[in-house]
Amino acid sequence: MNRRFYITLNGSLSRRFNTLKFDSGDEKDPLFIPVEQLEEIYVLSEVDFNRKLMSFLGGKGVMVHFFSFSGAYVGSFIPKKGTGDSEILVKEVRIYLDWKKRMEMAKAFVKGALKSMIILLESRNLHDETENFYPFFDKLDKIGSYKALLMEEARIWELYYSFWNRIIASGDFRMEGRTRRPPKDPVNALISFGNSLLYAFILNELYRTGLDPRIGYLHSVKKRRFGLNLDVAEIFRPLVVDRLVFKLINRKQVSREDFRKYKEGVYLSRKGKRIFIQSFEKHLRSRVRIGKKYKRMTYYGLIKRECQRLKKAIVEDRPYIPFNLEG
Repeated sequence: MNRRFYITLNGSLSRRFNTLKFDSGDEKDPLFIPVEQLEEIYVLSEVDFNRKLMSFLGGKGVMVHFFSFSGAYVGSFIPKKGTGDSEILVKEVRIYLDWKKRMEMAKAFVKGALKSMIILLESRNLHDETENFYPFFDKLDKIGSYKALLMEEARIWELYYSFWNRIIASGDFRMEGRTRRPPKDPVNALISFGNSLLYAFILNELYRTGLDPRIGYLHSVKKRRFGLNLDVAEIFRPLVVDRLVFKLINRKQVSREDFRKYKEGVYLSRKGKRIFIQSFEKHLRSRVRIGKKYKRMTYYGLIKRECQRLKKAIVEDRPYIPFNLEG
């Protein structure tokens, strides 16, 4: 059984003995979902709940993520039993308060993202173009302020996105730079929706690891409730979300009809969200080669392992080195 349940139809979700009952209110029979192996529920539509249900989900350790009609992440219901370890929280905070250690941690996430970008671009035969990225490693080592680090990170992502139209094979899809809140075109709509799913997925894994995602090192705790899941997502966005976006477009699994314009933005339609979610789940379960000996792991396993590796680095107070597919 899938550990995640996505709701894209309007309806009601309730408890039925030891199962969940979803009723869309149409002529179709209600859907019953076993809860024993369920870890997360993604709510992407108008769904009615009650306190009895939330108490039941909390007791079972099931996290519920809420998204707006546009697919943007709104917030999460977090079971009390998965709120982490206080001793680990203390160690997370100590690193955050130690300026040098915090900067080292923040730089590690940026370098992890940088390595993933290079791997993705090289897999698309843009070997010469990746030479532009290697000087950033030295630049990151020399940066001494948080503001300068964020500016350098923005330059890296801007350069990375500048090559996207050379990878996108369909003339119906073009990208004129990264736009958010709202996304201005279908490519940006795909990226934003994929990032939202990834953020929620990693949030769940961090809680199950025992880490407190409120303590972000690259993403400031002052501007958002959760930051650590965004930090970890930096490493996986190119390999999980961006790789999936190229696949959906180049294999014509999505078309312009799967998007809707609303006010100044462009968003996935309900059908488009379903297509993306199905492919996202399949992609998480796909296996990827790691290192010279070609050990194979799923992306789900990689993310789960990375959260454990991050936890170990924090608990043992040692430098965190993000994973690398090449070794």
